[in-house]
Amino acid sequence: MSIKCDKSEPIWPLIIIGAGPIGIEAAIYAKKLGVEPLVLESSSTLASTLSALGDLTLYPEAQLIMTPLGLEWVEEASSISYLTAKTYRDFYLKPLVERSGLNLELNCRVEAISKPGVPRDELDIALRKAAAFKLLVSTEQGSQTLFAEHVIDASGVYQAPLPLGDSRVVVEGEAEFCLSIQYQLADFAAYFDQYDGQTILLFGDGYLAQSSLARFISLKEHWSASTRLICIKERADSPFFKTSLTSFGSPSFADIERTLSQDPSLSDKVSFMDHTRVMAIQYNPAQPSLPWSLSLCRGDQALTLKADQVISNYGFQVDPSLWQDLHIEQSYTNGGPLAYTQSLLSRLDLDTEVTTAMPAFALRTPEPNFYVLGAKTYGSKRGFISRIGLGQIVALFQLIAQDKHLNLYGGFADNLVASEPTLPKGVAFKLSDSEQIYKTLNTFSQDVVFQTDLQQRITYLSDSWLDLTGIDPHYYLGLNWQEMFETHHLKTTLSKDLLLVNQGQGRNLFSIKCANGSRKWVMIYPRPLIDKEDQAYGVISSLKDVSEQIELSQKLDELKALQKNATYHDEATGTATRLKLTEMLRLNYSLFKRYGTPFSVLMLSIDQFKEYSQSEGEKAGLELRNNFSRMVKNALRISDEFGCWQAEKYIIVAASNELVDAYQLAEKLRLMIASSLLVPDTEMTISVGVVSIEVDETIEGLLERVEKLYRQARLEGKNTVKY
Repeated sequence: MSIKCDKSEPIWPLIIIGAGPIGIEAAIYAKKLGVEPLVLESSSTLASTLSALGDLTLYPEAQLIMTPLGLEWVEEASSISYLTAKTYRDFYLKPLVERSGLNLELNCRVEAISKPGVPRDELDIALRKAAAFKLLVSTEQGSQTLFAEHVIDASGVYQAPLPLGDSRVVVEGEAEFCLSIQYQLADFAAYFDQYDGQTILLFGDGYLAQSSLARFISLKEHWSASTRLICIKERADSPFFKTSLTSFGSPSFADIERTLSQDPSLSDKVSFMDHTRVMAIQYNPAQPSLPWSLSLCRGDQALTLKADQVISNYGFQVDPSLWQDLHIEQSYTNGGPLAYTQSLLSRLDLDTEVTTAMPAFALRTPEPNFYVLGAKTYGSKRGFISRIGLGQIVALFQLIAQDKHLNLYGGFADNLVASEPTLPKGVAFKLSDSEQIYKTLNTFSQDVVFQTDLQQRITYLSDSWLDLTGIDPHYYLGLNWQEMFETHHLKTTLSKDLLLVNQGQGRNLFSIKCANGSRKWVMIYPRPLIDKEDQAYGVISSLKDVSEQIELSQKLDELKALQKNATYHDEATGTATRLKLTEMLRLNYSLFKRYGTPFSVLMLSIDQFKEYSQSEGEKAGLELRNNFSRMVKNALRISDEFGCWQAEKYIIVAASNELVDAYQLAEKLRLMIASSLLVPDTEMTISVGVVSIEVDETIEGLLERVEKLYRQARLEGKNTVKY
């Protein structure tokens, strides 16, 4: 089929990004409901992640992840009992797509998603709901444009591995050599010759790393005597691998330890290091043996490991690039959608392991008609399994249809979706008539009061709403309570359930757009309503105007930011102050002492500055300094720091620079200033002293050396570099 790229063509009712198991099953579910979706897959094959997983067992029982809707098309798959990733893809998903006639486009990468005519800073929910999504996609034929009423992002996380560095932050050298690091599940069998006889470092402490180790052990009869696998993780806890999925086919760590202890030849090949952090990486592909050199810190001890291969199996993270023009709020804890993460974390407070999808409200995002399914909802958090994704599909279409009883899976969906949390009775008002609480609250408080039913619809909104916003409260009756607030300005995401705001603490900060266009900030304090039979029948909430406090807090933050900037940077030129330069000297010195990373310091000044200022005046001298500072700053790298050190003297802290590099920089600046027109009809030159840090040298000693060389340059005729 040809992709509709002309906006005059009909808009797709639903576009699903990602042809993995969850994307395909979501498309089948939508098709059964009479909605014709388009599925876009960036790779050349569907379920490309399953291709990488190969023979890894997904579930002990195949029937747990083959849905009734899918088996209507692939009946023969119902006889499969043992399901590996490859079997799942080849004997279930592929025929399902082919026989169902799904609209699937391979090699079709979504580059950007937006809403034409509705800028990202548009806060009007009604406008955002009415606007269609515009998807810019790259295909083998070039760039094209698609439009959709609804979008589901089921693209997963497998193409965005977590960094190898300390606390999952990119470590020095990783960005440069990442293409040579293996981040996916290691396929030792397929690339046996590449690994045999090598020293291999395997980083990770979860199911992925454990599965890579299990694959290595499965080839124990074939490895040559010189093959070594060193398993390394950051934590110091036990067991070495933390996973609840061992029953899915990969042996437990206890089984692995037992195998190693029973086979001395294998135990010589496999070793373990915990409490070990990666600090820096070096890779020399021209070196035939042990081209990798990793600087590690085990406990408080620094050490270096050399290896032939590096495998990082710490897991994966969310690539949010598709969300940058949409109203999607990410959790700081895992990078996933905030509402789903909050619901998931609240569930983990009750259970050590979650095997069901969160309730439907958790799938709502601040961007109307945009949803996230699959592993991307978990982000970098472990524990997502395909069966949870199937539960998400059921919950999502209940949310879209606003029908909590909608279920096309029948009994297959039992225990697939977590029930919505019950109202906490310990903080409830026991009232037979809610009018009494309205009267009491309005008598003793100027706060706005509103009530919602069990479907989250507003059934009462006090007249004080009109005083606060200038909008008739009757307008909101029957609407979802979220319609009262601006989603873009929330401190945390809007939850469907009032009682879950601020992760169940019972209050949260929201913004309101008033009739006159102004914005006000309010705090909500929700409490459940319980009738005489001890049954919940809604939620009553008070709403307090805290705009004045928020405005004062924002002004205080702005003043603090201005004060900090003034402390670190010169207002006229943006160059560093002496305080900032001192901090950069200490930082680079610390890196030198710990990792041996060199740095250099240049001290310089304008040779003719004093004479020029005396003859032309203080104002002209200040203008000369400003022009000089801007010119030098623009010639430096982002990593370099430049600023006034004392009176007429300036310093450049050149990070990661050897002496020869710093000398070349000084010569570049000398020639640039000499040939420039800092001042019309007046020649200006500079004198520069250059030093690089030496072993056992202090910062004070470094500064003494550079000032001595700087003074020599000034005395020996100016327009000179001494090093």
